[in-house]
Amino acid sequence: MVTDAVPYYVEPERYGEKDAQRVKPVSHGVKNIKELPAYPIDAPETQLIYVMEYIYRNGPVTKKELIDFGQGNGKSIPAGTLAEGLPFITDHEADSDRARYRLLETHVLEPLAEKGFIQTKEVGRRTDVDLTEEGENTLSAFRHLIET
Repeated sequence: MVTDAVPYYVEPERYGEKDAQRVKPVSHGVKNIKELPAYPIDAPETQLIYVMEYIYRNGPVTKKELIDFGQGNGKSIPAGTLAEGLPFITDHEADSDRARYRLLETHVLEPLAEKGFIQTKEVGRRTDVDLTEEGENTLSAFRHLIET
């Protein structure tokens, strides 16, 4: 869960009168308080938020651009690029381009695609990656986790 908040709905004793100028109260008193069901919302991994921010700022982007970003190279984003790179690259030994592309697929693209946060499009020999509306909404909700 992102917060420990308890969602609820307060049913008023009575509703106020219609008021075009909105100077009268909309409702009065408390008749009943109903607790609403809570749906757990887990934040994506920090590195995935960084990647979504990068795609949002520069997208659509190629897989090569994402690898460069993950290595701490490439275009920066306002939230900053981790100088040491992102864990999908830095926590693994990848001695070839093929290994780096596989790390990107396994640790970044597949998790984001499974949640519907990104879409990919084959353009000739390259693959472009872009955020979906769901990805943009998720980024908006969790961007604060990477802002310093």
